[in-house]
Amino acid sequence: MITSGEIKGLGELLKKHTFVIPDYQRGYEWEAGNISDFHNTLQGLVGSGATTFLGTLIIKRDFETAEKVEIVDGQQRITTVFMYLAVLRDLLDELTLKALPPAGLSPLGRNPSIVVNALLLDHKMTDYRLLPNDLIRDLFLNHVVASPRAEDGTPRKRMPKKDKAYTKDFRRAYALIRELLEREVANVAESEQEKLIIFDGFLEAISEQLQVLPIFSGDDSEALEIFMTMNTKGLRLAASDIIKSNIFKGVLSCASTEQRSVLSQHMGLLKV
Repeated sequence: MITSGEIKGLGELLKKHTFVIPDYQRGYEWEAGNISDFHNTLQGLVGSGATTFLGTLIIKRDFETAEKVEIVDGQQRITTVFMYLAVLRDLLDELTLKALPPAGLSPLGRNPSIVVNALLLDHKMTDYRLLPNDLIRDLFLNHVVASPRAEDGTPRKRMPKKDKAYTKDFRRAYALIRELLEREVANVAESEQEKLIIFDGFLEAISEQLQVLPIFSGDDSEALEIFMTMNTKGLRLAASDIIKSNIFKGVLSCASTEQRSVLSQHMGLLKV
């Protein structure tokens, strides 16, 4: 069964689901140009009140347990969004000031840290809303989305400079995202409140001003068929790409965790 929701703010979708990237998909492959383009889009949205369509997301879900879903098309965008949210969470954590001044009739100021944690964590605040595929899972969970410090105050370990070759794009993208966001406040923000306002602007751009069209399917083959005939660029993928992904999925289901990373390096996968 295929259902298509309405175009909605990305934050509304993120708060509703926990996303899983299947192991048969490629690892993270966005390069500096992709990150810069995405950052420029966010930068243009901050304070504008405008919205931008981020594209369709093809999602497989069990309609009886709809909270946890698989991303069939959109993993590069969703992973990048979660990296931005994690970096914003870290930068906000470094500020002493946590809340913006009250606005309008509200006696309480907006607290961006609460907003970003609601997007990163599930309703029970016990798990993260994105589980990447095996290729970058450990790096993402341990060095990106994990809390910036443990309960005893120990800082989170930094992203390693050297790792598997297939995680290079992911590691570089994470470093660039932090660099770009730090650059936003380096020359214009003299106070913590000014920094807080800028970071909150990017957070609002991601959660409220980026819009997506989710397309849901309850079946693997059905979801892949949708992907074969439509993606965010309007291009038709070759049937061989779909067959190749299904073959790879079957191979992975029989492989050990250690074997999956090796197999993923040598087999061509869908870049989505």
